[in-house]
Amino acid sequence: MRWKPAILAPDIDGALQYIEEQGLAIPRTDSPYHSDANSAETRQPPTWLVLFLICYRVTAPANAESALRLAYHHLHAAPPHLQPFLLIFAAGWLAQHGLLVLLRRAITTFLDHPGGSRNFHFNVLLQVLSHASPTKSTGHLTVPILEAALERNIPLTRLTYDTMLDSELATPVLGMLIADHMHAHGVTPLVKNLECWVKLFAKRGWQTRAGKCLDLIRSRRIEHGYQTVSFGTDVRIAKVEQVITIPQNWYMSAFSTSESLRSAQWRSVLRVAALENQTSSETLLRTFERAIFFEPRLISDVPLHLIAIDGLLHRRQYPDAIRLWDRISGSKFARTRWAVTVGVQALTLGGCAHEAFALIQQCGSSQHSPAGSPPSTNLLDIQMVNVYMASLHRAGRHDVVFELWDQMESIFGVYPDQYTASILFKAARFASKCDQSLGQALSDLGLSSIFHKKGTAVSTKPTPNEAIQRLEGLLAPVKDKDRVVTGVWKGERAGVVALRIATQIFLGNWPELQSVESPAHAIRPSASYQALSPMSDFMHSVMGRSSTPDAPPPPLPGASMPFRQVMPTDVLFRTYIDLLAAEEQIPQVPLALAWMQRLGVMPSRNTLATALVYWAEVSMDAPLIERWKGGTSEYSKLVRWMRDWIGDGGMPRASDIGIHVRRLKYFREAHYRGPAMDCRTGR
Repeated sequence: MRWKPAILAPDIDGALQYIEEQGLAIPRTDSPYHSDANSAETRQPPTWLVLFLICYRVTAPANAESALRLAYHHLHAAPPHLQPFLLIFAAGWLAQHGLLVLLRRAITTFLDHPGGSRNFHFNVLLQVLSHASPTKSTGHLTVPILEAALERNIPLTRLTYDTMLDSELATPVLGMLIADHMHAHGVTPLVKNLECWVKLFAKRGWQTRAGKCLDLIRSRRIEHGYQTVSFGTDVRIAKVEQVITIPQNWYMSAFSTSESLRSAQWRSVLRVAALENQTSSETLLRTFERAIFFEPRLISDVPLHLIAIDGLLHRRQYPDAIRLWDRISGSKFARTRWAVTVGVQALTLGGCAHEAFALIQQCGSSQHSPAGSPPSTNLLDIQMVNVYMASLHRAGRHDVVFELWDQMESIFGVYPDQYTASILFKAARFASKCDQSLGQALSDLGLSSIFHKKGTAVSTKPTPNEAIQRLEGLLAPVKDKDRVVTGVWKGERAGVVALRIATQIFLGNWPELQSVESPAHAIRPSASYQALSPMSDFMHSVMGRSSTPDAPPPPLPGASMPFRQVMPTDVLFRTYIDLLAAEEQIPQVPLALAWMQRLGVMPSRNTLATALVYWAEVSMDAPLIERWKGGTSEYSKLVRWMRDWIGDGGMPRASDIGIHVRRLKYFREAHYRGPAMDCRTGR
C-alpha cells in the first residue's frame, strides 16, 4: 500500500513527513481560509488517512498542533458531511493538551464553517470537549458553542447535557446556559442535573440559584414518594423526614467563599486531631504545619492557632503552646473571649502568670474593640477570672489564687460565683501538699489544734492600686529556688480558712441549713485516728459514741456579707467534701449531703461515691464489733439514707467507688512539685 508507511508512523508528525516526501505539501496556517484558495484542487491525501492520523496518531502537544494543521489543509477537500469531524477530533486533542489558543481558533472555524454544521455535529463536539478537557479552562471556550446552539435553535441530546454538567469543564456560566437551552427546548432536567447545578452555583456563591435547584430536588423526590429528603431553603414540610445530603452541604457552602471553606475544612481536621486522645503532640503540630503549608493564608489564622494551642495544653506541651500564642498575640482578632481565654491558660500554665495577668488587665482597660476587629462585649468578667484562677491552681500557684480571692473586687470589680468557690476549695486542698512548715508536721501527728487561731482581725481593705501591686509582687518572675509557695493563708492553714469561707457561704446564704441534722455520725474523728489512738478508737466503737462534733462552726462574727453570686451545685459540694476530708473533717460529710438534700441539689454518682469512700474511713468497725452492735454500722446507715433520697438508680456502682478510691490514693501519695517553670526563661 502506498500509505502504509504513514499509517505505521509513530505519530502524526512522522506521517506528515512521509506525506510531504510524496510531494503533498501541508502548509502551516492559522486558518483554512488563509491557505491556498485552490487547496481543494491540489493533491491531497485521502480523507480516510487524514481521519486516521488525527484520531490515532496524536501523542504530544506538538502532535495536536499538527493535527489542526492537517485538518485545516484538508477541510475543503473532505466530503461535506465529514468536514466538521476533522475540526471536532482536532479540537479534542487541543483541549486535552491545554492548547487553548488553538482550540479557540478551531471552535471559531467550526462555528463559521460556510456549509454550516448539523445538530449531530454540535452534540458530538460538546461531548468530545467534555470528555477531553482536564480543567475548567475549556469551559469558557464552550460558551460560544452553546450560545450558537441557542441562536440557531439546535437541539441537544440528554446525553450531551449530562456529559457537560458532569465534566471538568462545567462552570457556573456554562451551567446557566445549559439550563437556558433546556428551557428553550422544553427539556425537563433530571435530579442529577439539578444536583450538578447546586454544586456549580454554590461554588460561585450564588445562593438563590443553588437554593432553587435544591428545592426542586426535594420537590421531585417528594413527588416520587421518597420518605426522606434533604433540607432546603424552607424546612416546613410535613410528613417527610429531612436529612443532610451532599447537595445540601454544597448549598451551605454557598454562604462562604472557597478560600474560607478550605480554611474551615483545615480547622475541622485540626479540631478532630486535638480532641482525639490518641493523637500525640508531634502529630498535632505536624497537622498544624501541614494546614499552613497547603493553605498559606492560615499562617495568621487565629482560630487555627487557638485550636492547636488548646490541644497542646491538654497534652501539657506548654512551651509549644506559648510559641504558637506569641505568633497571634498581637493580632486584633486575638481579643475575642475564646482567644483571651486560651492565651491566659497558655501563659499561666507555661510559667508566665504575670503576662497572663497583664493580658486580663488589657481586656478590662479596653472597653471597646480595636478598629476593624470583631465586635465583642467586655471580656473582663468572673468567667475570665475563673479561667485564670483555675490555671493558677494547675500551675501550683495557690498563693496567687488565695490573693485573688481576697482582692477580686478591688482588682477586677467582680464577685466570685460557685465556680470560683470550687476552684478555691481545690486550691486549698492541694495547698496542704506544699506546706513544709512545722505546723504541717504537727498537723500530720494530730496536734494541729495548738496552732489553730480562734479568729483573726479583719485587715484594712487595700485600694485597687495597692491590691494590684501586691498581686504583681507575687507574680514577679524569680528563680524557682527563690520562690516559696506554702499552704499558709492569713497565718493559718489554707484549708482551715477555706472551710471557714465555705461555712460563711452555706450558712450565710441559707440560714435554714443550721437546723439540718446529720443523717449519720462518725465513730472516729479522722481516718488517721485509729492508727494514732487505737485504744481510744476501740472504746468509742464499743460504746457507740461519736468522738467529734458533726456540725461546722458558725460564721465568724463581723464577717462580710455572704457571697450572693455562689449558687449550690453538685460540683461545689463535691469539692467541699474533698476539702473536708483533706482537713480531717470527714465526720461533717453526711451533713454536707443533708445540705444538698435541703437545697434541692441532686447529687451525681461521683459525688456520692466520693462521700462514701471518705465516710468508710470513719464509720466502719471491725466485723466482730459490728456483730456485737447488731450488724449495723454508721456506714450502712448513710447508704440507706442515700437510697431513700435518690433511689437505687442514682446510687454509685462498684466501678464508681473504685475510681474514687484510686483518686484518693493518688492525692494522698502525691507530692508538691513546685510552681510551673517559666517556659521562656527556663527558670
